[in-house]
Amino acid sequence: MKLVSFLPLHATADDLPKVGVLAPDGVADVTEYVSALPPHRAGGISSSCLMLRLLSAGPAALAALATRWASAPSLPIDAVLLLAPIPRPGKIIAVGRNYADHLEEMADAVQTAPRLIFKLPSSVIGPDSLPSIPKAVQQLDFEVELAVVIGTRVARVAREQALDYVAGYTILNDLSAREF
Repeated sequence: MKLVSFLPLHATADDLPKVGVLAPDGVADVTEYVSALPPHRAGGISSSCLMLRLLSAGPAALAALATRWASAPSLPIDAVLLLAPIPRPGKIIAVGRNYADHLEEMADAVQTAPRLIFKLPSSVIGPDSLPSIPKAVQQLDFEVELAVVIGTRVARVAREQALDYVAGYTILNDLSAREF
């Protein structure tokens, strides 16, 4: 099941992103089902992001959706604007310089521990959007990355159980201004 966040092309500026399932004939709108789930809460703050609501509801909600989405109203793919799967994630943590070729490319010594990089949630854009590049940036670097989506709040998980908390995967284009 491929989940998407989207807006109908006729949406207004006040419309919130909808949740859909990518179907052979378009996008099945499952927003009504997701809206009935308990609100997502992170750090005591309720989020209006319906995709986060769905993911935080857990595996049972996803399993129920998998059996229901085929009967949801469907929109042709050219009638929607696809957004980032999670338009405003709670946080983005990247692991930098995590493979040998990149270390050589960057002329770095081998690292003994992961280098964690935090990205701003406001930096997320959809698949058909163009990033805003400041004029001062002259050495723009981009890397296609595999993004792992963690669907629920988690801490101190044993390695053997880590994949139990993965809600899914998506593609991320990581942009960096190398001169900074």
